[in-house]
Amino acid sequence: MVFNNSILLGAAGQGGAATFDPTLIGNSVWLDGSADTLEKTFSSGSAQTKVVISTWVQRHSFGSDQTVFSATGGTGGSSRSNRIQFRSDDTIDIHLETSTVKTIIYSTTAVFRDIGFYHILVSIDQGQTQGPAQVKLFVNGNEVSIAATVLDQGFSAALSSWGNACKHNVGSHNTSTALLKGTITQTTMLVGQSIQSGDVAVSDFLDTFTFGTNGSQFIPKRDTNIAALATTAGGNSFCLNFGDSSNLGNDISSNNNDFTATSMSSANQTTNTPSKVYATLNPLVAANATFDLASGATEAISAVNNGNINASMVLPSTGVYYWEVERNEANDGAGTFSWYAGIMEADGNADAIMFLSAVGYSYYSFNGTFYEEGSAVATGNSWNADGDKVAFEFDADNGTLKYYKNNSLERTKTGLTHSGGYVPFVARTGGSTSSTLTVKFKESEWAYTPPTSGALELVSTNIPTPSYQGIDYFDATLYEGNGGVQRVGDFVPFTDAYTVTNSVMFDDGDSRSLTLNSSATRTSATVAAFSLWTKRGNLGINARPLTVQVDGNNYFGIYYNTSDQLDFTINNGGATILQRITTRAFKDKSAWHNIVVIINQGESTQADRVKVFYDGVQIPNDSTGFGTNTCTLDGSSALNFLDNASVVHDVGGGSSSGFSQPYDGYIAEVAFLDGADSGAKLNASDFGQVDTSTNRWVAKDIGSYNFGNTGYYLEFKVAPGTSNGAGTDTSGESNNFTSNGSWATSDQFTDCPSQNFDVLGGAQVGGTISEGNTKAALGTGGNQIRSNFNLSSGKWYVESDIQATNNSASIGLVPSRSATFSNGPGRDANGGISYETDGDVFSDNVQNATAEASFAAGDVVQMAIDMDAKKVYFGKNNTFGGDPAAGTGGHFLPTSIISDGAALITLGNYSGSQSSTQQINYGQFLNFDGGSTTNGFKYTPPTGFKAVNQDNLDDTASKLTAWAWIKNRDAADNHMLFDRVRGIGKDLHSNSTAAEATNANTVQRFLQRGVQVGNDAEVNTASESYVLWQWLVGDSATTGSTNSDGSVDTTVIAADAGHFSVVKGTTGSSGATFGHGLGAAPDLIINKDLNNSSSNWLVYNSISGASFYLALNSSGSINGPGSTVFGTEPTSTVFTLGSFFANVECINYCFRSVPGLCKVGQYEGNSSSDGTYINLGFKPRWIMVKVVDSGVGADGNWTQYDTARQPFNSTSSNPSLEADTSDTEKSNSHKIDILSDGVKFRDNSFQTNHSLTYLYLAMADLGGNGTLPPIYGR
Repeated sequence: MVFNNSILLGAAGQGGAATFDPTLIGNSVWLDGSADTLEKTFSSGSAQTKVVISTWVQRHSFGSDQTVFSATGGTGGSSRSNRIQFRSDDTIDIHLETSTVKTIIYSTTAVFRDIGFYHILVSIDQGQTQGPAQVKLFVNGNEVSIAATVLDQGFSAALSSWGNACKHNVGSHNTSTALLKGTITQTTMLVGQSIQSGDVAVSDFLDTFTFGTNGSQFIPKRDTNIAALATTAGGNSFCLNFGDSSNLGNDISSNNNDFTATSMSSANQTTNTPSKVYATLNPLVAANATFDLASGATEAISAVNNGNINASMVLPSTGVYYWEVERNEANDGAGTFSWYAGIMEADGNADAIMFLSAVGYSYYSFNGTFYEEGSAVATGNSWNADGDKVAFEFDADNGTLKYYKNNSLERTKTGLTHSGGYVPFVARTGGSTSSTLTVKFKESEWAYTPPTSGALELVSTNIPTPSYQGIDYFDATLYEGNGGVQRVGDFVPFTDAYTVTNSVMFDDGDSRSLTLNSSATRTSATVAAFSLWTKRGNLGINARPLTVQVDGNNYFGIYYNTSDQLDFTINNGGATILQRITTRAFKDKSAWHNIVVIINQGESTQADRVKVFYDGVQIPNDSTGFGTNTCTLDGSSALNFLDNASVVHDVGGGSSSGFSQPYDGYIAEVAFLDGADSGAKLNASDFGQVDTSTNRWVAKDIGSYNFGNTGYYLEFKVAPGTSNGAGTDTSGESNNFTSNGSWATSDQFTDCPSQNFDVLGGAQVGGTISEGNTKAALGTGGNQIRSNFNLSSGKWYVESDIQATNNSASIGLVPSRSATFSNGPGRDANGGISYETDGDVFSDNVQNATAEASFAAGDVVQMAIDMDAKKVYFGKNNTFGGDPAAGTGGHFLPTSIISDGAALITLGNYSGSQSSTQQINYGQFLNFDGGSTTNGFKYTPPTGFKAVNQDNLDDTASKLTAWAWIKNRDAADNHMLFDRVRGIGKDLHSNSTAAEATNANTVQRFLQRGVQVGNDAEVNTASESYVLWQWLVGDSATTGSTNSDGSVDTTVIAADAGHFSVVKGTTGSSGATFGHGLGAAPDLIINKDLNNSSSNWLVYNSISGASFYLALNSSGSINGPGSTVFGTEPTSTVFTLGSFFANVECINYCFRSVPGLCKVGQYEGNSSSDGTYINLGFKPRWIMVKVVDSGVGADGNWTQYDTARQPFNSTSSNPSLEADTSDTEKSNSHKIDILSDGVKFRDNSFQTNHSLTYLYLAMADLGGNGTLPPIYGR
């Protein structure tokens, strides 16, 4: 899975989880952006080659140069400077000048324009290889890609200023330039240390906190922990926590490097911190007026007629909340300008003028008029005197708002029950001179005691904890097609009911096989069952994992052809009575699959006398399952391959039966039931079972079965070359096989259906693979062969036996989704990191300064990968260059892998004229490099590092995919929609009116947080990129339950959170009511007639109402009014399909807004690059937007965004897909910021932000406490 990271705003615990500590950081200071700064001129110091800078910052304005931390002067002259700053395009620059008077500027393409706190961590290490390795930027714990935008020369000399004897500034450049407007805290500099060198780590500055089942975020460390780092670093290091209001620049480390505050006082100190976030005014929402925010974004200064600005937090749905608003001057008497204050509906148009809006409730300063829902409803006392204070008390439980002036009640508004919640706002109207208003959300600033005892501040700690986390119910995953069969998603390991322990490996170059010629009397010549598990090696070859043959006229075979299709053939007396060749190709080399063949002449239907199952699912005995499909078994005659004493059973070779088509790969659990246990074991479920935790097909214990006289059970528990070796029969029938060809103990593995290990066989450029996809022979010209498992978190260990090198072998990592390239990992601009024969380490095509020991043929090279710390360690013959267990030394992962979010283990050959051979061990060997292993390896892995197998992946319990939506990003393929109610292989296209179609090569199984896809081009074309959006429901793979709430029964899968359900049913002649299972009325319903190829996808939304509908497959306008489609408004139990739906079988996807999970709403676009802001109350993982105005023409597409395809907001357009077209992903059309609590549109695109009304459906990633957003930092 790709990991993303964003904003921390109010980190807090959730129900059932550990309690978050809001005292981690006690204080911050706000800086006004005009004069406020803190500075320190060090009297001594020197030019530094290593420095670390860490701080938390919350921005209060955007679009201008603002400095976070700088130093000016030092070695090279008084004008030299080092600084971290936000630029006018809201990217981050790291501006470095050196002691040799050279300038290097590293910049992000990611933009940072959220109101949540950012943790910024910069590590400089001039001693690293020149390039990105020297400068590291981490935002909220995740490394952010940076590139040199100004480069006078390589960074080859010490820094001019940071840590030197010169001026250092917090919040400004040289005291008076590019000042920061925002809140800042825990500002720290460590001199003479770096993350690159292992002096400190990201985890020294941040902790993690678990959200729900599948989520986590970074959270602050306590002030005292950070101060200890500065004390250890010593010298000019410091830590400012702003906890002393009389000495704001007090250094709390033992170094006593106090800063002096300029233009600041104790009033600049605030308790608004990353661990306890208070509401402020929101600079992202300032309608029709330019507000200058001061005093930590609690003071609004406006000089422009007509405008309003909202608070940064939505009022919770329970509790009583109080805040005050104070006038700072009195000009109302002259009638030159006035203020309004109050609340508005949180999902209303935030960019409208709220005192005139039907969704606003306000108190007018000039004459005391109360405006509610667009009308003047009453008059109270004006509040136009300097120092006048109005207060608001909102009782969410009783739906009341009380207005006060100077502690006297002026009015009570009742009946406030809007489901979308409310948000405080202030508005300015009239006049052209500056006017100031202060909003006070903190109790310490209130002038009066709230009238209601226990009334609360609007602060993160007072907001109710969400009951659910979006990440547990929705997932967005990217995957690359492989043209075969693969499982895609965010997986958890198998939960085995029965554990398989061993397999044997066959290599098509060795032609080894196992054969049996049993002279025992057959139990049956008409009934048999065969079962085996395979994990393929080489593809595109004729390969026979199992053949049973008397002679060339009498045989049965299971056979992969050169097109990777499975061929099942029976020749009986020279006649071909069975030939079935699958339509599917089977190209998955990364996982185990089960093949079961049931032969039963007693079946009444001829086609059913041979049944073939793949992973527990029968391949249909028709053209959808088999392109070639001949079955003429007569129902009674003996089958010669079952009834002849000369028959030979051949496992893995094919050569012993005369075909000379050896299998390549692994085989496990080979079973033959002669007589199929007296006719009682005639189904795939007798040999395997569905793992109820993951819905995967897993092995079953069959050891107690009656295998029949000639039956056998090969478990491969006995090592080849000992006793009966790999051919040992454990059925109890003593039908041991003979081992043919060259067998060795190293041909027995622990890679098996219960413990699936990584292997080579992902993307490949040149070279050949053998020995169970563990051995790579890499030729001249620069070759590369990748593994299969995406590593995105955790600690992993592998070994590689260097068998021949010619000074060209390499091992390393590449980004999981990068293009293939013909060079070693790390030696190409596409990215990666590699360890090479001569000891060089290359990272993103740049040689690292720190080299490792050289290696040669006969050495065992080691790699320890710490994806959590973003580091990799290389070793040789049990000696590492660094200490993986301690986390010191090693090499940081390159930017290419950090940006990608996951890595693939890769072997390479970096020389154009040399070749190399190496055998990699992920932990599956029982015998490696000529000797037995310990825990699968020659050497003991470093403490905490694990073998690369599925059981070591994240084992968090997860829900199963109920609805899967797949789109090819690279080709104009259909959107492919599948759900568990309709079943596997049944696809619909959101961009088409086409009726439901059945295609067994599409989605073949719904899994825990994933699906298995076949080789259909629209879900799995090789080397093309796909996005999988999936809605997760339930702990088992049910296909739904009957709901009888409506006029007809429906089949329903409904989430326990009540935000999503899948509903299938058939209407009567005049429509019907359908039970939906949500427990409250749905806000959005997407409906499709399953059998009508001309029927549109019909969409209801609660805001437009049941008289109107949209078409998901169309960019056109909203339709209506009318009552024949959705009839009447949904209730808490049913929705209505009107007379338009006469005798229609249809599927319905129902959504309801639930905090922290899902939001359905509308907004008004403003045709501006400073576009509309939507407060969702969570950071979305996915959002779909559609214009709903009439007469919009052909540009109103259903536009989809997600943070899997773009983890960070960017200066460029966001990648978008359109549900109503088959178009490829678009990357140049729309700009949108996905924020900590919602989204903000950043252009005037017709599809998202014209002067029109838009509908949206958003799915959450994480939600903090209440409406506060998460930080995404798994």
